[in-house]
Amino acid sequence: MSASEKPDFVLETYIKTTPEKLWNALTDGEITKHYFQGDASIDSSFEVGDGYQYTAASGDPMLVGEILEANPYTRLAMTFLPTFMERPEKLSHNLYEIEELAEVCKLTISHFGVTPELASVRNGWARIAARLKTFLETGQTLSLAEA
Repeated sequence: MSASEKPDFVLETYIKTTPEKLWNALTDGEITKHYFQGDASIDSSFEVGDGYQYTAASGDPMLVGEILEANPYTRLAMTFLPTFMERPEKLSHNLYEIEELAEVCKLTISHFGVTPELASVRNGWARIAARLKTFLETGQTLSLAEA
């Protein structure tokens, strides 16, 4: 991941939480199932170079990839391959950036290498961010009708 690379999609949101709680929400499968698409649970060591997998509540794998960067409480980058796609020539990847601002954290989600078959990630990330914010601030799971 080069510093000069420009993301194809960026979403910023502010969440009343701590960097530690936000990091745990991104990396703990028991928490991701409360806000991620398909109520998916993530599984990984979160060591650079290791793999990860999101598994839907149905038990089906839905997203796989490799950890590119893992700096607890500040940055998490990973390749992004939905299981319905064949391995593309160039993998896309996403980056979570956490910035503590007094009582809130600014969460920036960037996605690089968005191809036409990944165009739905824009809507997907918006839903994930809304559900994540709601869950961390209220403890409730936000139900969103699928578009």
